[in-house]
Amino acid sequence: MIVEHPTWSMPVRDNGAEIIMMPCPGTKEIDLESTITQLKGRGVTAILSMMADEEMKNLNAENLSEVCKQNDIQWFNMETDDHKVPGEKALLKWNEYKDKLVDVINQGNTVAVHCKGGTGRTGVGVAMLLLELGRNGGQAIADVQALKPGAFKSDLTVEFIKDRAENL
Repeated sequence: MIVEHPTWSMPVRDNGAEIIMMPCPGTKEIDLESTITQLKGRGVTAILSMMADEEMKNLNAENLSEVCKQNDIQWFNMETDDHKVPGEKALLKWNEYKDKLVDVINQGNTVAVHCKGGTGRTGVGVAMLLLELGRNGGQAIADVQALKPGAFKSDLTVEFIKDRAENL
């Protein structure tokens, strides 16, 4: 029996591009290398992590950047604390990453976004990318919740995305 890392996919362009929501690679009873191989086979060419380095280390995913590099997958880390929205440092990183992530989508490839469990911070990261792709705040939140109903359960995350949408 082949074990696969759990993922939830959202088509975002007519060119075949998708955004994948998922728990931290290398967890859920499948090792890091196998998870990345699985993602590469699904067309993932970029991964956005929404976790602090220490948290990734605690989950044995501290080598994610190297494993991505070995598999020709771009890796972006926007460190965000659990049950929080991205802070100033993470938003500076987002400003560096967003155009590259949009390019991945526009080229018909897939971006995987993860946090520890694949819902809270992951949902925020996916919604931020959807805003960059032209969705409005309410639409971005609804699209994420259609895939992961547990996302955007806190007013903090809802307001964060709505504020970002208004200020784009």
